[in-house]
Amino acid sequence: MPELSRPVVASVATVLWVAIAVVFAACDSGSDCVAGPCDSTGADGPAPVIAGFPSARAFAGVGRLAPGDSITLYAIRVASPQDPCVGADTLRSNVQWGVSNPVAATVAPLPDGGVRVRAVAAGNFEMLMREGVSGAPSAALDTKIVFTCPAGLTISSIGVSP
Repeated sequence: MPELSRPVVASVATVLWVAIAVVFAACDSGSDCVAGPCDSTGADGPAPVIAGFPSARAFAGVGRLAPGDSITLYAIRVASPQDPCVGADTLRSNVQWGVSNPVAATVAPLPDGGVRVRAVAAGNFEMLMREGVSGAPSAALDTKIVFTCPAGLTISSIGVSP
């Protein structure tokens, strides 16, 4: 493998730092909210997040389930410093649920506004949730971070393995 010169390495490092700065600026978008849950409109108001994944099944930012496991998750509206696992408002209507990989898991909306997620087969998936807009959620627009409870950590994906 050819060795990269110092100017090439420095240029790549500069591009990466600029990209990171843009991401942080985009997340902040004029509000005081820098780390989630942030209101996607740029306001400081409460934002819908997904909560309820069992903390004991989360490792290094990834949730783990076995085929046949079921969990219940909820869409919770919280402001930035609040813990979505305690005393939060649960969204009860006009919430659409989905998963990015329906081969690995299925979802069944519940009458109380939550969703029953069932692991079906080996694979990885992300949770999709949309509030206030009809139609199926899309992986491009509606992928959400999931808060684990009671620890309040976050996971970005869920893996299903035997």
